Amino acid sequence: MEQLKPKPKKPEEPVVEKVSATTVTSTFTAPPPKMYNGPKMVQLTYKLHYRVPRGSDDKLAILGDIPELGKWNPADAVIGTESPIGSGWWSVIMEVPAETPFEWKWVVIPKSKCHIVRWEIEYGGPNRTAYSGDRNQIITHTHIPWQDWTKY
Repeated sequence: MEQLKPKPKKPEEPVVEKVSATTVTSTFTAPPPKMYNGPKMVQLTYKLHYRVPRGSDDKLAILGDIPELGKWNPADAVIGTESPIGSGWWSVIMEVPAETPFEWKWVVIPKSKCHIVRWEIEYGGPNRTAYSGDRNQIITHTHIPWQDWTKY
């Protein structure tokens, strides 16, 4: 860059600067997205046909032993969505760490999530075991036995 500063002829005259410059053009680039430093997550969708009593506020949900499934706390269960409403077809969509083993069960809970109305029995009572794998999955169950805890 070249700069010339001529001396003023008289003190009353303004100083004139002659500046030669190049034009700088910049293109805006969005900042890179924030990187998630945690484990890779996969989406699991479990589906089941189950009819809640008409007029009930009960929901089908999944509860399990990892934080993403509530750590067996009904208040943190992953609630399903019935679609279409009244059809009895429920889907529970959850994000879990990839390649992670976990235990879980289907449960029926009221909208308030304050307690379990029914637990899945799963062939004598043990929890279901699963492994999340490394990609999204959709799993459909056709029939499962239930334990009705309201009778005890």
